[in-house]
Amino acid sequence: LMTWAELLFKAEHRGGRLDLGLVDEFEKEAVIAADILRTQLMLEWSEPIAMFEMRNEKEFSLDSPLQLQDLLQTELKHDIRNMDDEESSGKEVLQRLVSEGAGTVQLLLDYRHHKKLATSFYPNYREMQIAGTIHPSYSMTGTRTGRLSCSSPNIQQLPGDLHRLFHARPGYSFICRDLAAIEPRLAAYYTQDRLLCQIMLEDRDFHSLN
Repeated sequence: LMTWAELLFKAEHRGGRLDLGLVDEFEKEAVIAADILRTQLMLEWSEPIAMFEMRNEKEFSLDSPLQLQDLLQTELKHDIRNMDDEESSGKEVLQRLVSEGAGTVQLLLDYRHHKKLATSFYPNYREMQIAGTIHPSYSMTGTRTGRLSCSSPNIQQLPGDLHRLFHARPGYSFICRDLAAIEPRLAAYYTQDRLLCQIMLEDRDFHSLN
């Protein structure tokens, strides 16, 4: 693992070149998108929000998780229990509601996405950069499954449309190496299970098999 550790150390030390002009441009777009979605959502939910404010004698805030739980459950009559059977207005619950036909909830997901980019993502990148370079921290032992993790900031799980924020130095190139379905591949190797090995050798999708 020393070769791998040395590579990660160099990646931390050299960092990734950040296009600050593009960060500013993307941030402005995220602010505008969040404002538009907020206005649209407040209009779509105007009646439930009015009922909420009358019942609670306070102004409704779209950014309050507890108020959202109340609105979704009491006024909009949605089941907001998560996988742990707890009431939540988290992403997992909202995505389930959308899949069940609650179309306006998608506006809330989109609003939260752009709001997070505008208030957290881009400002953090700007604050963490040094001379236009981001130096994230990589950990070989930071996850329970043994996967590589990244923090401060986590550029390993960067949304695809934000990859353009980073560019390679002159003379260098970015490459993408994805260890797809690594866990079942390791299981096949160590167990030598005949069916599992056959699936891997035929390059079939392990997760879609019945």
